[in-house]
Amino acid sequence: MDTEFFGLSLTREELAEVQAALVQRAMLEDELRREKGLEPVADRPLLRRIDAILRPSDARLDHLTQALDDELWEFAWYAFTEEWAWFRARQEIRKELGSRASKLEEEEMRRRVEQRFNKYFEKFVKELEMADAPLPKTNKQRRTA
Repeated sequence: MDTEFFGLSLTREELAEVQAALVQRAMLEDELRREKGLEPVADRPLLRRIDAILRPSDARLDHLTQALDDELWEFAWYAFTEEWAWFRARQEIRKELGSRASKLEEEEMRRRVEQRFNKYFEKFVKELEMADAPLPKTNKQRRTA
């Protein structure tokens, strides 16, 4: 078996960026594996080699993983809200058209949904707001009040 080797020169900042990308990929991969009931990946040799070169402190690694976790959550929320707004726009168009919706060309349906999506995106996203609201009183709380 022939193994090809390549040389690559990077600045410390560039190597740190590669490290961050590999850490983020590892976090995502481990989370997906956990969701599927699998064990996390035990060893990541390339990441281990980069860590050996950069020798990051525990504090820097903690800061990096927290920042990357925040980015992943932000991206997940963005993706979810986009999907929700598209779903709601399509739902409204189908409701308006009723039985005529099935007769509409897919391209025309997509165009109408996209227009509704763009026009009412903020409205649809507001449906998802998770503001803290007072919890309803339980029976025990009602009796003591």
